[in-house]
Amino acid sequence: WGLAATDVAHHVCAALAPDALAQEGALLDHYHASLLAAAAEFGGAPSLPSRAQFQAQYVAAILDMGRIVFAYQWSRADFETPSLNRNGYNKDARCAAWLAARCDRALAEWERGRALG
Repeated sequence: WGLAATDVAHHVCAALAPDALAQEGALLDHYHASLLAAAAEFGGAPSLPSRAQFQAQYVAAILDMGRIVFAYQWSRADFETPSLNRNGYNKDARCAAWLAARCDRALAEWERGRALG
């Protein structure tokens, strides 16, 4: 089993429409609350991450997505040709700009010694 935050980060980076990216915090709040509710209802893992732990895991996963995208996938980006066979970050310049800015913000927080989040 992996971290749920890793899957959420991939979905946010790859599948959300540019306008939805502005709702990142609210979407993460909703996901975490739903995860806790489902675990309680179906007898899930006894120790799920707190919202703060989930946030830290999510931000680390966003940085990992940035590492992959910046190093490998942006050389294949095509922001001009419509395609259903690419992720948001390499088919929509607004999603690509959001990912770059989000990674920059996370790295700046890390350098200032703040917890990820």
